[in-house]
Amino acid sequence: IKYRWEAIDAENLLIAEAKKSKLPYEPELLSNGDTEKQLLIRSRFLLFKQENKWSDSQKERAQLLFERYPLLKKAYDLAIILGAFTAATPKSRLLNTWQSGITMWKRQA
Repeated sequence: IKYRWEAIDAENLLIAEAKKSKLPYEPELLSNGDTEKQLLIRSRFLLFKQENKWSDSQKERAQLLFERYPLLKKAYDLAIILGAFTAATPKSRLLNTWQSGITMWKRQA
């Protein structure tokens, strides 16, 4: 959510600058045709799915998203591990893996 608001604020500044200079605002388009703001909005649903269930457009969007926001990739990976935790046996091993990931993530953040 934080990244989305940052993208909205950045776009609003660019729109204001374009109005000041009396030029039309043309947002930067990514390779898939999305703007940065659209990328963040449209990526929301893929973050709740496992990679093997992504459509081709979601795979492309995820690649763009994770290149620009590596912390989201780490959070996604940890969430997938946590999801596997609820379905797997032995659960203690998965919990340790997840907790180790959280610890490493905190160190890097």
